[in-house]
Amino acid sequence: MRPGVRSAVYDRELNIEACSFDGVVQEFPNHVHDYYVIGLIERGRRRLVCMGREYEVSAGDVLVFNPGDGHACTQLGGTLQYRALNIPRGVMLARLGRAPRFAPNVLSCACGERDLPGGASEVERARDYIERNFAQHVALDDICREVGMSKSALHRAFTASMGVTPYRYLESVRVGEARRLLENGVAPADVADLCGFADQSHLTNCFGRLIGLSPGAYREIFCKDGDQYGK
Repeated sequence: MRPGVRSAVYDRELNIEACSFDGVVQEFPNHVHDYYVIGLIERGRRRLVCMGREYEVSAGDVLVFNPGDGHACTQLGGTLQYRALNIPRGVMLARLGRAPRFAPNVLSCACGERDLPGGASEVERARDYIERNFAQHVALDDICREVGMSKSALHRAFTASMGVTPYRYLESVRVGEARRLLENGVAPADVADLCGFADQSHLTNCFGRLIGLSPGAYREIFCKDGDQYGK
């Protein structure tokens, strides 16, 4: 089967990235972004799990993800054709004077949805600890001591609330910071060290899984003339 095509255009004036997926069948594991995503499904049918709810989404549905909204999806029928805008939190702050929180995550959804098991209040403290310490070595034991929960209890509560495990959330925070540094021309080897990755290979694996590009290819978008790529 021919692999799907992914492309993106970055508008330097608006500081917004537009991306597209055409013919994609790839499963996306639980992850989060550090920016807003507003997307439109033009073709295909997917199972989406986001913030404790499960949806079946299809052509015509609009998806809205706030920074930190855990979500995952798998293809149910056909291939995915999807368009989205990635909007940094700072752009929202500059334009609106605040960072809004949009709900629900799926608009114009013609099919069913259901609630998944809920989480615990300590999740916010766990998120805060991860976001403050992502550049250091962070172990699950450290987070558990911070919030006063056992490993199993924290894992269940965090995953139910965020849609991702604490470790996956840590990876997404590190990748979010890596994006910012790469956009400013920092070399991938230095980015790996500054963001808490074990080495550049670790950065490349995590970055590719969440973003769909290598760190070097992503950096090229901002370090050469022309804003479009299709790698």
